[in-house]
Amino acid sequence: KVRAERLEQERSAFEAEQAEQAESYRLDEDKCKQRRILAEQLQKEREEAHREAQFKAVRFEQERLAAETQAAKEANLEMLCEDKSKLLEQEELAAESEATDVAELE
Repeated sequence: KVRAERLEQERSAFEAEQAEQAESYRLDEDKCKQRRILAEQLQKEREEAHREAQFKAVRFEQERLAAETQAAKEANLEMLCEDKSKLLEQEELAAESEATDVAELE
């Protein structure tokens, strides 16, 4: 009888230990799943941040090119205005010279 009780106690202790190990294993699995989920979320966030940074870099480059293009257009327009002004001056001088020549002939 004493031996049966001792065996029952050992069996109960063994079952309790097995249950404890099973629970510990389940908790470890849950932690691993949570870590995996967190790692996937972090990876997605990194990828999104990378895409956003690339988008901003492209937009910045587009804005820079647009500003350069606008500056070049303005410089070209200024040169055209200067050329037009010089041409008008030359036409005025030619007209004055022609008027002087006509006046001298008369």
